[in-house]
Amino acid sequence: MEDDAPVIYGLEFQARALTAQAAETDAIRFLVGTQSLKFDNQIHIIDFDDENNIINKNVLLHQAGEIWHIGASPADKSVLTTCYNKTSDSRVLSCAAVWKMPSDWEMGSHESSDDSAHNPQALELLCRLDDTTHGNAACVLWEPMGDGKRVISLADNHALLWDLQESSTQATVSNIASLEGKGQLRFTSGKWSPHHNCSQLATANDTAIRGWDLRTMRLVHPSYRNARRLLLKLRHHCGQMATLYNSCCTSPQEQSHVKAVKDDLTKKLVARDLQKILLSDYEANISQTSIRYARRRLGWKFTKTEFCPMIRKHHKEV
Repeated sequence: MEDDAPVIYGLEFQARALTAQAAETDAIRFLVGTQSLKFDNQIHIIDFDDENNIINKNVLLHQAGEIWHIGASPADKSVLTTCYNKTSDSRVLSCAAVWKMPSDWEMGSHESSDDSAHNPQALELLCRLDDTTHGNAACVLWEPMGDGKRVISLADNHALLWDLQESSTQATVSNIASLEGKGQLRFTSGKWSPHHNCSQLATANDTAIRGWDLRTMRLVHPSYRNARRLLLKLRHHCGQMATLYNSCCTSPQEQSHVKAVKDDLTKKLVARDLQKILLSDYEANISQTSIRYARRRLGWKFTKTEFCPMIRKHHKEV
């Protein structure tokens, strides 16, 4: 490959959505979704021949709207999902849907790839993943090691777990997780982990990364940003613990951290033991110096044990 010239594929319209076709095992294949406001958008199916260093293509129509995210089924190579924009009542909505490629879309079924570009076929709509009560869809994630019957859609501050039935022609919401906190929080991206029986999901919003347990749809650990903010609050905020606990915590994760400090302070734990609790239970890596500093700022006082030498009885008599 070092001596081969680079292979470049040009698109007619702009594109921001790209994915590999995971269910395809015999070819190196990618799917690209375009964005156009004036013309019908397209799905470009790109095959790369690594032996001859050439590209073969096929084009399908996506008439629903601009494609912002695309995902391929891990079980059926003809099924895919897209997140797209559409206009309704002078409003732009972000929607998600499951599509199926035409039965004769495979490479070689047409006389030439140029014919497919000039006379493209349209995708077949299987079902929509729209739930307007939970906001606009940002992306759709397939279960990585599954049979293509479960997907997760991220819409505003909600993660919706869908069950696909009847060959993906019907979709029902089986569970929902919500992102809570101060301000208008929105999911921007996510990744479904293939480990631990596909029971974990990682999401990104703003500058925070969070992990979710799909069995309970709850956070499995606090975000890095919340742990850092907790450290800053412990170091710089002075006053009573009640004030810190009630008025300065902006998220349930921070409240759980500070509550642990409050509860364990009453047990008179040393800083080393309190550090272990915060690290093991909340994954908040806070130094012992910071914990001691926070205790002093919260009104706790530390004094050294007074030294009283032991004097033997016969020495006293002398």
